[in-house]
Amino acid sequence: MKVFQLVATVLSIAYLAACSGGSASSAQPANVPAAITFSWQQTGGPEGGNISVLAIDPTSSQTIYAGTGDGGVFKSTNGGNSWSATNNGLPKYPRILSLAIDPRSTQTVYIGVDAYGVYKSTNGGNSWSALNSGMSARLPNSLAIDPTNSQTIYAGTIDGGVFKSTNGGVSWNAVNTGLTTTAVLSLAIDPINSQIIFAGTNHGGGVFKTTNGGASWSAVNIGLTSMNAVFSLAIDPTNSQTVFAGTNDKGVFKSVNGGGSWNKVNTGLPNAAVLPEHGAGRYSSLQTVVFRGLQRT
Repeated sequence: MKVFQLVATVLSIAYLAACSGGSASSAQPANVPAAITFSWQQTGGPEGGNISVLAIDPTSSQTIYAGTGDGGVFKSTNGGNSWSATNNGLPKYPRILSLAIDPRSTQTVYIGVDAYGVYKSTNGGNSWSALNSGMSARLPNSLAIDPTNSQTIYAGTIDGGVFKSTNGGVSWNAVNTGLTTTAVLSLAIDPINSQIIFAGTNHGGGVFKTTNGGASWSAVNIGLTSMNAVFSLAIDPTNSQTVFAGTNDKGVFKSVNGGGSWNKVNTGLPNAAVLPEHGAGRYSSLQTVVFRGLQRT
């Protein structure tokens, strides 16, 4: 039986965002005493290729979804101790690029499938339906749901920029005015003002910001010395002026003024790349296992 590697991006950027009010290079999140350490336990799967994305149900932390490189979606309802494939309605051997859980109705889950676009489940992954009307792109690398209105969803695609739906994915419209590249790798919605969205791009575009729900975008790259492959974005949920950007060659950057300027914050990081696992099979020579946080000691 095969087991597969956890995406480093999921932990690294989420960890940095948890350091609210402190330095992004702190050894522990601000609300965790320095003496506390974390231990991890290997889980028994899932099978299906490298894990490209993980999402935890915000109302039930034991429920986890894992998108894989060639085995589709897996679900655990016991904190990762066991997993079941949930691929009814998906194409054969689906490669999952992105996954988002509706925070207001957690039985509703969206995924981005390589070459097939966006799929939606309204029953916790038991079945899926394609929702691509109006979406010309088929590589949705990032999905983001408006935290104040679950009907509003954004899809960042590698081959067509940003698409927006205002009816729960039934139809989509491109919202790319101001973007200098349509290779969008990551999205993050401001939890305080959902009209503010950041987009991380490839091909020299860096980071873009909209303050009107995608109607127009502006580059926000002062101090961002890596303009290629902004794979990850995270906004501090307690202070939305604090934004983190993970890049493929210069590590992590932090903004404390809503993207107005950026500073590199890599002290303590083992390397300068923050990468997603989906793509070209990175780290294939390493033992690939899924780990989960077990306890604090």
